[in-house]
Amino acid sequence: MNKSNRPHTSIWPYFLLLSGIFLLILSGVLHFSLDTSSTLIRVDFFVLIAVILIILAFIFRPRMIKEIFFSRKTLLWINDALLILSVVAIAMQLSYISFRRNIRIDLTRTKYLSLSDLTLKTLRELDKEVKVTAFYRKNTHEYNLLKDLFDEYKSRTNNFTYSIVDPLANPAVPKQMNVTDYGTVAVEHKTNRKDLFISDLFWVPRQFGEEEEAKFTGEEALTSAILDVTTGVRDVAVFITGHDEASLNSFKSNGLALLNRFLSSDNMEIIEHNLLDGPITPRAKVAFIVAPKRDFLPEEIEKLRDFVTIDKGNLFCAIDPVRSLNNFNAFLLNEFGLYVNYDLAVDPQGVSSKYWTIYPKIAKHEVTAPLLERNLRVVLFAACSVLGEEREGLKLTNLLTTADNSWAMRGLENRKDLLHLEFRPRQDIMGPFSVGYFSEKVGDAGQKALLIGDADFMTTEYLGQAGNRDFINNTLQWMAGNKNRISIKPRTFELPEIAMDQKKSIRIFAISVLLVPLLVLASGFVVNFLRRRF
Repeated sequence: MNKSNRPHTSIWPYFLLLSGIFLLILSGVLHFSLDTSSTLIRVDFFVLIAVILIILAFIFRPRMIKEIFFSRKTLLWINDALLILSVVAIAMQLSYISFRRNIRIDLTRTKYLSLSDLTLKTLRELDKEVKVTAFYRKNTHEYNLLKDLFDEYKSRTNNFTYSIVDPLANPAVPKQMNVTDYGTVAVEHKTNRKDLFISDLFWVPRQFGEEEEAKFTGEEALTSAILDVTTGVRDVAVFITGHDEASLNSFKSNGLALLNRFLSSDNMEIIEHNLLDGPITPRAKVAFIVAPKRDFLPEEIEKLRDFVTIDKGNLFCAIDPVRSLNNFNAFLLNEFGLYVNYDLAVDPQGVSSKYWTIYPKIAKHEVTAPLLERNLRVVLFAACSVLGEEREGLKLTNLLTTADNSWAMRGLENRKDLLHLEFRPRQDIMGPFSVGYFSEKVGDAGQKALLIGDADFMTTEYLGQAGNRDFINNTLQWMAGNKNRISIKPRTFELPEIAMDQKKSIRIFAISVLLVPLLVLASGFVVNFLRRRF
């Protein structure tokens, strides 16, 4: 057998060349994905080794220069690469133009990729320069979230500037600004400054007592800080205690800790006050009365009356079905023409067969206009009906109304089984009826009162549902005289969970693994058949 006379070609030059190219690519990935300035990884070392390997490859086989750069196959590869790069460049240019022109559509469920109406309104009206300095390491997840948020703010106004400083690479900057905590975001306007901490921007529930997922609340905190440093004014809201009201410090399903956190982050000063300890502070714009289980004493009623008549304060009343609120009901009826009934609203079309859960119809009002525009509803649970009595000097608005086929169960003290849903014509009241009333005194002061026949919609369990949070915020701003801040509040960033049962898993498997490949295969057969026949 004759041996081939073809000269033997070593694979080592090609191996060295590929190794050098691989190290160059690895160096680029490390440079753009890691903070190499504060780690032990030296990208320049990898680049040096890569260059040496490539040079050695061409020294061992000089013909590779001609084989790689001047062969017909290489020219075809270069042509394909240029075409691909051209398409990528066009796509990048279109993306850049759309970003500059802000032509984007947010299809996420909670619209968390878009700035809220309140933030947009704040930035449009921002006529003072605001400087933001954040202290985060580069290329971390938190860094990327904040940078995207800051870029959105900057694109909306010329009065917003920001910088993100790596406290490890530039330790002099945090020392100069007297910043000691990593993750601090300093919001400044002239001499006014407010520091936001990690707990303000990233809400991570504690191990016990909180049921919600971790969230990014950066927009909410940043917008509130901008308003704080530019206005320098914090409105005061008082929560009345002493009657077994819902707790501002409880993260349980019936607690108000989430509401407390929400209002505090919205430039509000929240105070708890027992009326037996003295009168309500005249600095308060609004007094909240949420889910009292015991009636008010006569001296407490007098202090409420002084707050309304002398201090020109406003009332936000969220009352659950309770029998023993005679003094409080008489006060509301006398001052604002409002009254709470002791009954229970039933909606046959309740969500998931929960007939106590109702979505009342919302009337048009300054407070509800943003909700109606976004088609947001208010969710109530175990609500009672309320009444409004028209009289001279009062302007009443029937704000929340139940469905036509709803009814109010009365005589609850005589019903042993509330789950037995049966309308009793002689005792129950057929809907529709009101579960929410606004009352406003006509005059210069214009004291306002809101009476809602439910307090659950303000609790941790229901606050985040539908438009409950926005409804509470808009009502509070309306009562406090901040009509320019009536809007949709910033949404929080959270990763939704997908509940996957066996049926859904089988369906996804059948569609993605079986159906789609079979459709592709069938289309191939059809195309092949048509080409052969015609």
